[in-house]
Amino acid sequence: MWKILLAVVLLTGSTFIYLIFRTDETIGFKLLSGMGLGNILYSLKNALLVWHLPAFVVYSLPDGLWLLSYMLVADALIPVHPVKALWLMALPANAISTEIAQYWHIMPGIYDVQDMACYLVPTIAYMILWKNASTSWRHIGFEDLMFAPLLLVGYLWLAGASVDRLHTPFVIVCAIFCSALMVINYILFFRVCKFEKIHH
Repeated sequence: MWKILLAVVLLTGSTFIYLIFRTDETIGFKLLSGMGLGNILYSLKNALLVWHLPAFVVYSLPDGLWLLSYMLVADALIPVHPVKALWLMALPANAISTEIAQYWHIMPGIYDVQDMACYLVPTIAYMILWKNASTSWRHIGFEDLMFAPLLLVGYLWLAGASVDRLHTPFVIVCAIFCSALMVINYILFFRVCKFEKIHH
């Protein structure tokens, strides 16, 4: 339960920074403004103009908070089975690989060492500290098969809402990455089911 609560706090903090301290041209800001929340957001922006946050806090830290939030939720809600580790590390792998691709100019975008640090630090820390509550897994059903991809899509949608165009390289890469993981997820699911049938 504490993981879910901490994940909500981290995600709320990340979203707050994006909405209040970054440009009002983002998709998320426009979407909320279209829902009638524009006046509230602008009031908060104006009230907090006196806060001159460092560039790292405004442009890099929210990504790290968002990433750690995902890993906490995935760890807490995805049942223990062979596919769990894949989905737990799906978002970190996507974020880190995107940053590396930008460094090598494989895809458009600006490589930022602070962004990379915000991806690597929570990922490495979680890999060191993460321990499954159980070494065995239970049978995974259709709801388990669908939950992990939906969770990933939800977090990627939140990330996409922080950009100003839907056709940005990040959103495109996220869509391709998620589609590939969906295929991998189905393959592993059926292999696990086959393994369970053989051993029961």
